[in-house]
Amino acid sequence: MNVAPLLTRVCGSLTKVGLSPTQEMTQYILACDRYATEEISEDDLQFSICNYLDVYARRSRTISEVIHRIKEPSISELFTEATVMMVDGVLRSPNFRDLGLHVSSENNLKIEKGKYLKPDVAIWKDDKIISVIECKTSLGRARKEWQGMFEERVKILGSIGIREESIILFVASENSWQGFSKDDPRTLDTWFSLCPKGTWFGGGKQGEKKLSDLMNEGSLKKMIEKLHRLARNV
Repeated sequence: MNVAPLLTRVCGSLTKVGLSPTQEMTQYILACDRYATEEISEDDLQFSICNYLDVYARRSRTISEVIHRIKEPSISELFTEATVMMVDGVLRSPNFRDLGLHVSSENNLKIEKGKYLKPDVAIWKDDKIISVIECKTSLGRARKEWQGMFEERVKILGSIGIREESIILFVASENSWQGFSKDDPRTLDTWFSLCPKGTWFGGGKQGEKKLSDLMNEGSLKKMIEKLHRLARNV
């Protein structure tokens, strides 16, 4: 695990190609670094990732209006990237830093001959995956199918030795669907969402609040606690 501040690593790589991070990226990466050094809490980190997604969405939406772009670009890749950055900070925090873990994204995992799977986020100890995080901006379009799709994903990952309890579904907003059932034991243990129904990235056209204005309190804290349990039980 590279323990150098993430901002140092990102800025160093961008500088080599004559680039620099956006203001909102810099602020978010700083939050990840500050979590690693215990300067902010899990709730602060949850606000930071929500605010980062909000600002990115508002920037994109404003540009769309200027250039008359009807369909806004997908924010899904940014959410995955932001999740990797968040996990990077978590793994450098005191509870994790001595466990020898590292994070990657979109690594090819061989399922069978000629077939591969690319988990959004994977946490490793040496060459063993201890957790997979599947990132979804929302489950609205798959409101009737998402659970079956997730369980099929779990089955496939299980075929290569990844434990069911180590596979996490991480959702940004519950808008456009009913959200995770409070009665299902997987809610806040396997399934986590940052924000409830009535929220959208940067605010919505139907009056939805920004993610950073209305969050599922303590959700990220519980997910980090789950990651810690998984890491300790390797």
